Amino acid sequence: MAEKIRIKVNKKIFESQHEACRFYNIPINVVRGRIRRGWSTDKAYSTPKFSKEAGVNHPLKYELNHSFFEKIDKPEKAYFLGLIATDGYISRTGYVSRLTGKKDKRINLVGINLSEVDKHILYSFQNYLKTKIKITISKKGKYTDKKNQKIYFSKPIYRFLIRSEKLANDLLSKGIILKKSLKLKFPSHDIIPKNLFHHYIRGLFDGDGSLSKSNRDNRYQISITGGSKTFLNSLLFYLQSKEITSTNNKVKKRLNKEVFRIGIANKQEILNFLKHVYFKSNEKTRLERKYNKYLDFIKYFNN
Repeated sequence: MAEKIRIKVNKKIFESQHEACRFYNIPINVVRGRIRRGWSTDKAYSTPKFSKEAGVNHPLKYELNHSFFEKIDKPEKAYFLGLIATDGYISRTGYVSRLTGKKDKRINLVGINLSEVDKHILYSFQNYLKTKIKITISKKGKYTDKKNQKIYFSKPIYRFLIRSEKLANDLLSKGIILKKSLKLKFPSHDIIPKNLFHHYIRGLFDGDGSLSKSNRDNRYQISITGGSKTFLNSLLFYLQSKEITSTNNKVKKRLNKEVFRIGIANKQEILNFLKHVYFKSNEKTRLERKYNKYLDFIKYFNN
């Protein structure tokens, strides 16, 4: 009769892998996978640390300031709230726990996707969150337009994806909702203090705004777009309260699509808007390419 193979884990003797797994409350397939990858026996049976803020089923691999958006009391918090409102999102991970085998349906993912030229702001957000969660890069893509059969190449996208139930729920309480483009809520002064609100507007502008110059007559124009007419009307009301108005400053539907637009074409009003949003800003809380356009506009205005 073959002799049973005993296992020694952390100085304890077990009759089998199954017995050791029951003792340490860890699935046997996880242990076997770790051993195949070269983990030591003691480490293979270790239970990963979990974070309540990230979600109990999520292994805590990196440190993170989960309470960053709990209270909007600093310029950087207001700015990144605005940026996430436009270029970010919250969602469910759909993560299946190896311990329970159940799918996690909680809202616990926060993400921002930006182009390569704007990647610096993702690293700034990473520093503010005090985390080493990696910023990933999608490779250049290639696709063919079915209508004209032309081949196009997409540029790489920089993605900062954070798994944190606390962070996601704090954003949810401040107007960032699932599938937000058509239902985005404009925050009140109870959420963002009056002295910080222009930082939030700068975040919106960096995400869905533009300062462009016409090649035909060298005139400048500001555009801010969005999928929610109600949200843009609230933004328009805010701008009017700061005496930023012009005849073209209206919410209009764009090209019969569910996209709405605020346009500011008056030279003085453009200056008023830019001075307002860039007041007390720094390189950590603004997109440099748009700020450089602001500096170019100042030169144009003073000529």
